[in-house]
Amino acid sequence: MGWFDNDDKDRIRTAPSAPKAVAPPPPSPRAASGSTLGERVYVNGTITCDEDLTILGKVEGQIHAREKLLIAKQADVQALIKGTKVLVEGTVKGDVHAAETLVLGATASLTGNIRTPSLQVRDGAYFKGSVEMEPAAVDKPVSPIGEKRPKEAAAPPPTEAARGPSAAAAKTPRKTPVSAG
Repeated sequence: MGWFDNDDKDRIRTAPSAPKAVAPPPPSPRAASGSTLGERVYVNGTITCDEDLTILGKVEGQIHAREKLLIAKQADVQALIKGTKVLVEGTVKGDVHAAETLVLGATASLTGNIRTPSLQVRDGAYFKGSVEMEPAAVDKPVSPIGEKRPKEAAAPPPTEAARGPSAAAAKTPRKTPVSAG
């Protein structure tokens, strides 16, 4: 049997078919992006997150989230929460400060005080505490509790041109005509 034997004519060889593309699994409805604290995770302390955060487990302490924070239906949180956009669907015992908006979902149970410019409470949500509505802060970063924000730099003193024509004229020597007589 060689390469050119006629026996091979009977066997038609075709190129192997390309594997079928497998679609990636759809994103989990619980966490679209960012970080997820699992159902069996317990945290006692401070969580600081600069991306979207979904909490499915148990947290005691403080939570600082600069992006979206989701407290899932099965979550149990006993913490002071500071976030930008906060959605509560589980149980929270503690104050919630949301810089942009706070949504209490239908399965939410929140015992604590709320401070936010925008609050949505869905039918079925439980809430016990006080609400302080404040105007939305423009570019106001969320800082951890107790951490002092740096003071804004003082504006430089205005230039002579900014003070107006009278200030500039006061410092310009005047030429007074001298009469020759």
